[in-house]
Amino acid sequence: MKLVYNLTEQDYINFNMSYAETSDTVKKSMLRARVTGPIMFLLLPFVLRNVTDIPFAYCMGLFGTAAVAWFFLLPVFIKKSTIRQIKKMLKEKSNNFLGAKVLELMPNGIMTKGVDDETMTSYSAVEDITQ
Repeated sequence: MKLVYNLTEQDYINFNMSYAETSDTVKKSMLRARVTGPIMFLLLPFVLRNVTDIPFAYCMGLFGTAAVAWFFLLPVFIKKSTIRQIKKMLKEKSNNFLGAKVLELMPNGIMTKGVDDETMTSYSAVEDITQ
């Protein structure tokens, strides 16, 4: 069986974002980042109460708003940042991820051929097939 396809920048971005959304490691890391920042923001008014003359309620309102904003906006920022990093990586000269590809099922494995590369993957290395 022979499959000819074209791998675009958007395909590669979609793959990476899909992987990040389903990876347990990335999910745990994101949750940790989303919770740690707001906790720090909410503890800061207690520290500032002893250091400055700024009213506690004012600080708590300000930093509480920042904590809520951090919690909800961090995933959006990280997603945009990740997409920007992927695009930057794909623009490097040594990149041969994109372009026309040929996937061929051979008796001893899966052969993937691109313009400048050729990769053979044994069937035993394949863990999962998804769309």
